[in-house]
Amino acid sequence: MIVSLIILRVFSSIFLIRNIIMLSFNHVFKFGATALAAFVLSACGSSGGGGDNQDSSPVNNHELNQSNTLVNNNVVQQQANKKTGTAFIDDNGSFRRAPINGYNTTSINVEGINLEIGFPDISAGGWAKTTANDRRIDVCCGRYSDIRFGINDSLDDNGKIYLFYNGNPTLNMPTSGIASYSGQSILAIDITESDEDDYHIGNSQFSVDFGNKSLSGSLGINDIQYVNINASISGNNFSGYANTSLLPSSVANVEGKFYGEQAKQLAGLAEANDNSWAAAFGAQKQ
Repeated sequence: MIVSLIILRVFSSIFLIRNIIMLSFNHVFKFGATALAAFVLSACGSSGGGGDNQDSSPVNNHELNQSNTLVNNNVVQQQANKKTGTAFIDDNGSFRRAPINGYNTTSINVEGINLEIGFPDISAGGWAKTTANDRRIDVCCGRYSDIRFGINDSLDDNGKIYLFYNGNPTLNMPTSGIASYSGQSILAIDITESDEDDYHIGNSQFSVDFGNKSLSGSLGINDIQYVNINASISGNNFSGYANTSLLPSSVANVEGKFYGEQAKQLAGLAEANDNSWAAAFGAQKQ
């Protein structure tokens, strides 16, 4: 009897220990399953869900700002490079230069004023000379595809005078070779004391060394070369100095550009430091 009781207690103890072990195991399993589920949910959340594989890496605001700055700088640079030509303005004895932005064959816009230099559907191979809106217009030349130059002068003695050049600037400049250019010019200068006209139509001749980035040339009237020009090339621009045999003590500043494919044309201005004379010119590569 005593032995039976002992055996019964032993089995009871074993059963109790078994239950405790199973209960502990269940707790461990549930915690592991909960942790696993949490891990899976966390992983799904970080991957964007739905298998889209979206990049959740943080945006580098500094890099973004740098990129925007570069874009803005490029826009500013492009805006700065919009100049296509220049006008020399005589405003009742007050002289200045103003940029021309944009090219077409019928008008130029100078300081917000739209000036006619040609007319739609009317083309002249040489100089176009006319009057319109109380202004005199002498512009060259319909034979040139990418340049226009000349004068737009008021018939009123108190109006402004515009001597200008403009065109379609060359994008890819030659980097070597020598080229000759031949063309026309218009000079605002007194050749003789009895001159009745303020402007004289003439010719232009240039030699350009693209390798050495230099330009030399002359402007003449009736085969007499009155003006000599020397300039340096930078990009599609050139700048330098000119002098004239008519006014030996007068030196002029020269500026201009190359226009069209492979710098096939050029145009520019010469303006005396003492404002005693000025010229606009253009030429075609030969």
